[in-house]
Amino acid sequence: MLLFPLAAPAVNITHTASPSLTHQPQPSAWTRLPSRRPVLTCLSTGCCQKEPPAAHSLNRVEVLSHGEGNPGVLTLAGPWAIICAGKSSNEIRTCDAHGCGQYTAQRNQKLHQGVDVLCSDGSTVYAPFTGKIMGQEKPYKNKNAINNGVRISGRGFCIKMFYIKPIKYKGSIKKGEKLGTLLPLQKVYPGIQSHIHIENCDLSDPTVYL
Repeated sequence: MLLFPLAAPAVNITHTASPSLTHQPQPSAWTRLPSRRPVLTCLSTGCCQKEPPAAHSLNRVEVLSHGEGNPGVLTLAGPWAIICAGKSSNEIRTCDAHGCGQYTAQRNQKLHQGVDVLCSDGSTVYAPFTGKIMGQEKPYKNKNAINNGVRISGRGFCIKMFYIKPIKYKGSIKKGEKLGTLLPLQKVYPGIQSHIHIENCDLSDPTVYL
C-alpha cells in the first residue's frame, strides 16, 4: 500500500474587530495524478500492443479520512493478489501463434480488451481482491471446453475473469481465496500460453493492479 500525505486545507485568519476564518475547499474524494500516454510497439511476430503507463501514473486515489489528526491520507487502489497457484507473480502472456496477451494487443479487427495472466491448465485460481462474485460470465457464444468465467465486484473494482471453472457463481470472496480452477486451454487452442483472461468491466487497463 502506497500512502501519500495531503496538505491540510489552508486557513487564512483576518485580524479585525470580529475575527473570521476563511477555509479553502476540502479535497475531493477523488483526485487525478499525472498520467502518460501509452506507447505503441510492434513485435517481429506482427503483433502490436500499447505499453501500459507506469504505476505512478495511476489516476484513481481513494481518500481514507478527512478527520482531525488525519487530514486527507490517500491510498492507491490495489495491488491485487497473485492469481495463479505456483506463481511468484502475475506474469502476463507474451505472444504466441494465437496472439498476444497484453492490453490493447491487436486481435484481428479489434483490440484485446483485457490482460492474459499466465497459468497452467488445471491450476488453482485465486481471487485478486475481496468482494462479491456477481454471476457467471462467458467469453464465447458457442459452447467449448473453456467457455466459462465469473464477474467479481468489490473495493472499487469490477472485473470479469474467463477460462475458469469457479467454485461458485454467487457470494462473497476474499483476496487470495480459491476462486476456481483453470480450464483446458490446450484442448481448444493447442500451443497457446495457457492463461486467465482478466478485463475491467469498464474496459480500462487492469495491468497496473497486477
